[in-house]
Amino acid sequence: MTRPWTHSEKMALLSGIGTTGLVGLRRKTQSACDHPNAPKRSRNAVLAQLRRFIGNGGLSRGSWSLRRFSRETGYSISQLRRAQRALRQKWRRTGRRGSFLLSDDQVDEILEWLKHDYWDSKHRLYVCLWCRSAGRPHRAVGLCSRCYFRHRNRCVQLGLPTTTQLGLVKTIRASEGDISGSHAKFLDEVSRKLTRGCALSGEQLEWLVVLAPEAQT
Repeated sequence: MTRPWTHSEKMALLSGIGTTGLVGLRRKTQSACDHPNAPKRSRNAVLAQLRRFIGNGGLSRGSWSLRRFSRETGYSISQLRRAQRALRQKWRRTGRRGSFLLSDDQVDEILEWLKHDYWDSKHRLYVCLWCRSAGRPHRAVGLCSRCYFRHRNRCVQLGLPTTTQLGLVKTIRASEGDISGSHAKFLDEVSRKLTRGCALSGEQLEWLVVLAPEAQT
């Protein structure tokens, strides 16, 4: 026979919605039970009671999942994790391996912190230009330590300078004279990027190789 839910169990369940996961809700309802030796409510029993209270999605009601936070703000998961560590926030989970849940206050605090935080303060970048991650430290030219060496190796493979390609861009401009169209747009883009001291993408490096022979003939 199913054990009826007591008023104290229901209140404990409601107070934990959006702040703790399924494991925590089972623990809270057991602690609130009027019978000290009563077993924990089963997973299905807790979920069924949640649906009676507020419908589907009860575990994340009143909170943000980490994936939703990333999707709606545009910040990567690695950026949000870095903010969590810096602010020493403790995030709840829907279960031992479930989704992370953030309260509105935690979301506001992270957004404010990220406004003034740059992964690469020199170039005002939030993530690495190549891997789009903030998980590894910045090395140089807007790249993390791993991508910096990937960039150098790619330049060597293509026969390009490994430090900056700005001199090559100027040579291409001088050789082609009055440049217009897509070539001019491309050279303007890479010039701005290199002037800022940022690394070019792999595709941009390959396009330089295509244009470079024309400058050398």
